[in-house]
Amino acid sequence: MPTKLPLTRCLGRHGRLDDVTQPKPRCSVRGRQSVMTANAKATRGTGRSGDKLTVADVCADLGISRRTFYEWRAKGTAPRCIPLPNGELRIRRSEYERWLDAREVVA
Repeated sequence: MPTKLPLTRCLGRHGRLDDVTQPKPRCSVRGRQSVMTANAKATRGTGRSGDKLTVADVCADLGISRRTFYEWRAKGTAPRCIPLPNGELRIRRSEYERWLDAREVVA
């Protein structure tokens, strides 16, 4: 049985005392990649919503920041995107896979 850390009180980021029983895990690119992969697998083949990726999905899969993605987009080297009326972008899964295949280098 895992041992629990002692209950402590700390000042949270909003200026109030929070009960903390365990340290919060730090976010890492690898952790986000596994989440994206799980989400992509869950939505694959479920219709129209599963064939489009968000910028966050693409960035997590490639292990890059949003800033890098938007720099690539400004240079014209990012995959083709679909702008939505609310300003967000979507990338067709087929376009993303075609874009990745075009960058494959034979060693």
